[in-house]
Amino acid sequence: MFPARLRYRLTTGDHAMPLRLRDLIDDCYERLYPVLTGPPMLAFLPALVLAGYWLGGELVLVGLALGSPVILVLFGLLRPGDEDGLRTERRLRHSDSFADMLGTMVQLAAQSSRHTGCLLIAPDEPEALRARLGEAEFTTVMQQIHDRVASVVRGRDQVRRLGEDRIGVAMAPVHRLSHGNALHLANRLHAALEPHFPLGSGGQRIYVAIGLALASDVEDAGGGALLDAAEQALALARKHPPGALRIYAQRAPSGGRVDLPQLSDILAGLDRSEFTPWYQPQISTDTGQVSGIEALARWDRGKDTIMTPAGFVGALEKAGQIPRLDEQIQIRALAQWANWQASGLDIPQLTLNLSSQTLGQVDLAQQLEWTFDQFGVEPGQICLDLPYAIAAQTRATELITTLARLHQMGCQLDLDDFSASAFDTEHPLHEHITRLKLSANLTRNIARDTAAQRRLTDLIESCEPRGIEILAKGVETPEDHAILAQLGCRHIQGFVVSAPMPGPDCARWLAAHGTTCADLPEVG
Repeated sequence: MFPARLRYRLTTGDHAMPLRLRDLIDDCYERLYPVLTGPPMLAFLPALVLAGYWLGGELVLVGLALGSPVILVLFGLLRPGDEDGLRTERRLRHSDSFADMLGTMVQLAAQSSRHTGCLLIAPDEPEALRARLGEAEFTTVMQQIHDRVASVVRGRDQVRRLGEDRIGVAMAPVHRLSHGNALHLANRLHAALEPHFPLGSGGQRIYVAIGLALASDVEDAGGGALLDAAEQALALARKHPPGALRIYAQRAPSGGRVDLPQLSDILAGLDRSEFTPWYQPQISTDTGQVSGIEALARWDRGKDTIMTPAGFVGALEKAGQIPRLDEQIQIRALAQWANWQASGLDIPQLTLNLSSQTLGQVDLAQQLEWTFDQFGVEPGQICLDLPYAIAAQTRATELITTLARLHQMGCQLDLDDFSASAFDTEHPLHEHITRLKLSANLTRNIARDTAAQRRLTDLIESCEPRGIEILAKGVETPEDHAILAQLGCRHIQGFVVSAPMPGPDCARWLAAHGTTCADLPEVG
């Protein structure tokens, strides 16, 4: 009888052998293979054949001459195509976690002078997607994403579900793994995930973010460090929907390390007022003129280093310090906007973002009213961007009271990242929301997506009688811009108009855009 620990069996067949015995055979095979098939053996083969002739005559000579190639061929056929395949398969059987699996890949790559990496794939805005689809269909979508990913990657790449909303790919070691090679694989994944997912009686398009990290870019790369790097890349991709891809880069061109900062550094930056608003214009689809600008937080760390929210919002949210960031951006944006108005720049509206934590402050309306007075700004000139997550807080009476007070002050209230196909008119928020800000998931490539066009048409038709306007963000192409205007979307925002800009650049852009619109002939 085998000891208990030898009775674990492989799951590769009815006649599987004990795991420890199989591992022993694998070890012997790995040691013999390079000896019997490597250059040293080939160098001694003529001498071996000659010695056989001297010792055994012509019969041994013929046997060695014919048998040696057969032995080499058999070893080549028995061995998996990838030199590290056997070790990979055996050691991955012992991997309890995805980080352990990555650690195995990193070790095998180092032993054979090869390279490996990690891909993380996740839907954009998973919580909003879950709310829209329901738990059962969300689970179905994640399984379909897993299956599509598994159909695209190479045979020895390992695909695993990570939690409820992520898919991980541990890349098998290869001789050459440049950023270009990895990007080619990521682009193939995007292409496989682009077709609609069959759900219910129809199909839906699901946009996914991809984070990519190569072990060669990670200092002291182990499984955990490589996974952390891919997580950082995925976090960056999720901040730039729809369907973004980001690669982890440890070193900047100057050789300096680019890591997410510690909370203490972020708080120190807040103390030094290093956070500043960048601005992205919104334009009217009716006139082409600027209908507003949105203030977006950036961290100016000096030495031409500007950090986007992906680098600091998560830490501030966990620490409950987001209201400090909101306040700093509000004050600087209001001061800048008041100066622009005084200088003659015609900007009808300024959009300020409010986080869920800021909305939880019971005296928020009073604070904002005092701040508006401080800069001589009328509340009617301000739009407050509300996170879509508040739509789930139907019983938060304090939140509803705060929104009602802001609405009474004259502020416009946008529901950001709206991703449903209809707006619930029975929702307590309904009477306070004045505009829906569509998620980029609903508008990307809409010029080629007739199903999305029908859904948007239904949404616009249900909102117009109630005085709720539609703003589409994340618009990237003139074709999407044109079809959105035809469908009745009143405002657009995105790279097709302009990327976010610092204050001085935005002022020049606004002046140039105003001149261009003034030169257009009037119609009618």
